[in-house]
Amino acid sequence: MWTVESPSQLVECLALMGEVDRARSLFEQVTGRSNDVGLFAEQIDPDTGEQTGNFPQAFSHVGLINAAWRLALVSEGWRAEHRRLASGLRD
Repeated sequence: MWTVESPSQLVECLALMGEVDRARSLFEQVTGRSNDVGLFAEQIDPDTGEQTGNFPQAFSHVGLINAAWRLALVSEGWRAEHRRLASGLRD
């Protein structure tokens, strides 16, 4: 079993490392495991896709929202802007 929040955090890390294609692929895999109305439980069996634990799980959804937001920012060139701003703070 894995929690939905863990791969969401991995999506964010991959996106920030510049691995946008891998991040997007993982994000699509995770979101493909939602139920018929797009909700997630606390845990998902990676083999069967069965959702277990608390349902619906707020932390799972917050993690996915954060991952989607981070992926969108990185995809839109946010990293270059972030670097520019960060370098100005060091001067």
